[in-house]
Amino acid sequence: MRIILCGLLGLTLGCGVGMKNDKNIKKVKKGMTKKQVIDIMGSPQDLWGSSDDTNTFSYVYDPPFASSSAIYVFFDKKDTLVTEIWYAN
Repeated sequence: MRIILCGLLGLTLGCGVGMKNDKNIKKVKKGMTKKQVIDIMGSPQDLWGSSDDTNTFSYVYDPPFASSSAIYVFFDKKDTLVTEIWYAN
């Protein structure tokens, strides 16, 4: 019984983060600074750097439960301004 309750609690908490990210990503716009993104979205769950010569960086956020894709916020070469947002809504 405890395992089931813990599992449900973990699933509920995980869903909350994804739902918050789903709501907040709509506030993020191209040209925003890294600080503005963090103020809206919080710290990213992951950070990716490009493997090609573009030298871009992206923040990765958890999607809502059952979504097929994470939320990606890409920054320019200087890692300062949002250049693109990928999110399968």
